[in-house]
Amino acid sequence: MAFIGLSGNELPDGRHLLVNVVTYGPRGFLSSLGAMEIESGRVKMLVEDAGPSIYLPSGHLVFSRADAILAAPFDPVAVELRSSPVAVWGGLSSDMPINPGAFRLTDSGTLMYKPPPPGGWNYGMSTLSADGKLEPWLGELKWLINLWPSPDGQRVLMMTANARNLYSLQVSPVDQPDLSKLTAEPNADCDGPAWSPDGKQIAYVRVGKDDADGVYVMNAESGTSRRIIKPANADQTIFPSAWLPGDAGLLITIRDQIGSRPKIMRLPLGDKQATAAELIAFLPSESNRWYATLSSTGRAVAFVSDESGKSQVWIAELRPNGETGRPIMVRTLGLRDGGNRSHLWAQDGKSLYVVDERERLQKIAVTLEPQLTISAPVEVADFEKLRIQSFAPIAGDRFLVNFKPEITNDITSLNIVFNWTESLKKKVPVSK
Repeated sequence: MAFIGLSGNELPDGRHLLVNVVTYGPRGFLSSLGAMEIESGRVKMLVEDAGPSIYLPSGHLVFSRADAILAAPFDPVAVELRSSPVAVWGGLSSDMPINPGAFRLTDSGTLMYKPPPPGGWNYGMSTLSADGKLEPWLGELKWLINLWPSPDGQRVLMMTANARNLYSLQVSPVDQPDLSKLTAEPNADCDGPAWSPDGKQIAYVRVGKDDADGVYVMNAESGTSRRIIKPANADQTIFPSAWLPGDAGLLITIRDQIGSRPKIMRLPLGDKQATAAELIAFLPSESNRWYATLSSTGRAVAFVSDESGKSQVWIAELRPNGETGRPIMVRTLGLRDGGNRSHLWAQDGKSLYVVDERERLQKIAVTLEPQLTISAPVEVADFEKLRIQSFAPIAGDRFLVNFKPEITNDITSLNIVFNWTESLKKKVPVSK
């Protein structure tokens, strides 16, 4: 799997463009630098682990890697580096290893780049009470991606990225942070976890683009796991999202190939590994439907669908025989009603929390008797104002939250280095 995007300028021969090629493989996602032949579209790889780039008239190829700028002498005729790149500058803003920092060079040789946010890219964590009070929980955790609470609200699963941008799962008690790593795949992502109703097992997906890929069930105490289904092909993706009552199976989102319609399926659980033929359609629709989650009562399911024209959360009754009632769309307080970003059930299973497109957390009461009804949304917190990235409802009508770094979309600080290319020529000489 590869994605190609324009990286820098046209090379002097007029036949090649500098491009970034993002691939997924044993090292996770990797951004590399290549030269694309304009006429044929063929790409010649130049440097692995490289971001935005520019070719200078001085004969230098300059590009970023993480928070650094590297340079090497470049042969524009042979379209190849003349020597290995060396680091010549640092301090660029780079939030993740897969996202090399951006920079600009003017014709006069001035370098401009955005520095990292104050405090760096560490993601602190706190508890958030119903009355909006924040209490520190964990001072520093780098590259935290998402949170999932256990059914009793006493533990929390955390997905974090390492320096190679590979995802792993960690777990901690809520009353006191004590992180334990559950998955440690050296060349694969572990993603999309779902707790069993009793909190003793965790389903997750392993994605490494190899024969070991698939959905696994792990013992939450011992860490031992077994695969319960493998993808039908290299392009198929399967993500678990909910565990049905009584070991009736898992709810999964499946895409047969990149860009295909996502659909929700029920995956039966048994002693043997399941096959695609055993998957059962759940909430079938002609629209895209994905990420189904189940209330703790086991009687209501929330999922995301675009059948309204926007990605919205819907709720349906889940009956004891496994059938579902007619879904109802959740309408949040967003002025444009432009879709919802995420959703999680409250611990009692009687309310659903939804984050709308304005990043406002809202609470919707769900009643099943005599029929499914949902209340008008009530705003709980302004995640944009509080800089909250993700949340997990925990015991005591509280939330465990992690924060975005202190940045904005606006450029509030810009580093400018005049005559930068002159110092580059001294650091990286180019032989004539």
